[in-house]
Amino acid sequence: MLVFISSSTNLYSQQMETETKEPERLKGIIRVGCLLPLSGKYEKLGSSALRGVFSAVEKVNDHNYNFQIVVKDFEEDAAKLRKSVFELVNEDNVSLIIGPIPSSYSKDVYSTVASLKIPTLIFPVSYNLAPENPYFIKYSFPIEKQTEILVKHAVEVVKVNTFGVLYPKTTIGELFKNSFVKNVKKYGKEVKHVASYDPDLSDIDTEIEWLSLVEPQGIFIPDGASRSRKIMLKLKNKVYIGNTLFMGPNTWNSASFQKDLGSRIDAEIFKVLFTDYFYTKSESWVRFNEHFRAVIGDDPGFLEFQVYEGTKLVLDKLKGTKGSRDLLLKNIVRSVSGPRYNFKK
Repeated sequence: MLVFISSSTNLYSQQMETETKEPERLKGIIRVGCLLPLSGKYEKLGSSALRGVFSAVEKVNDHNYNFQIVVKDFEEDAAKLRKSVFELVNEDNVSLIIGPIPSSYSKDVYSTVASLKIPTLIFPVSYNLAPENPYFIKYSFPIEKQTEILVKHAVEVVKVNTFGVLYPKTTIGELFKNSFVKNVKKYGKEVKHVASYDPDLSDIDTEIEWLSLVEPQGIFIPDGASRSRKIMLKLKNKVYIGNTLFMGPNTWNSASFQKDLGSRIDAEIFKVLFTDYFYTKSESWVRFNEHFRAVIGDDPGFLEFQVYEGTKLVLDKLKGTKGSRDLLLKNIVRSVSGPRYNFKK
């Protein structure tokens, strides 16, 4: 696999890996571009996504076709992002673009992608944040599916009848809250309390007191692992919550989050449930773990798995078209849903 990392102004500025001699039977090399933030506040997100791409490419490469990855760090700049798309298509002749990640940047390249007619794989976090574009290929475990799985399990398996929602004052937090409440109402169950908090947690104590008064059987906290952990420990220290079921998004799939809670929270008092993007005992997750560790040398997270799954699915189809952009779009099924994802063109 040949991988290049470049800025929008210095193509191929850093060659990350040297390509080995091509086998005699190799029919061709297919170039694929990646639009990722490898610096700035989303650097960690971009690096995780890139690890997912690398592991997928290593899986699909064979003696017939190899994928050559050209990575652009768009530095969270919309103008550089659009310029990067032009360069990937016109200078690098890529057959597919992966990204931008985060998917919120996809609106900045909407017209550019359409004018260049380049298939572009994105990973939206919600149906409501995924713009329609004939050249966007969407692979996601959306907010709507996460809350659907959570509520179904809480009501049907754990037998929860009353719920509380404590969500951050962010766009994503609002989407999670609305979707969760909608799913609870579908089951005819009661939402006893809904409250928001500032991301710095400056006003969280007041909301915790409210939750102690209404005593919901289940509490949904659609936030990252770090803040969710702080909130849950505050609840443990300040109020009695009995056998409350805590529910959270797939960002709770964090080894440190689970380890910290396991050592500091009595399992008989707390029951913690999160929307597991993967199923930890499933064959696909076990196989991915083994492959990822062999390729990357580290343990994967949910983002690496999501990017790996989506990228592998599309690259397999691209390989079947011998790198044809038009055939790729024609061969992708218009909408495919699974227990863990939604795949749509």
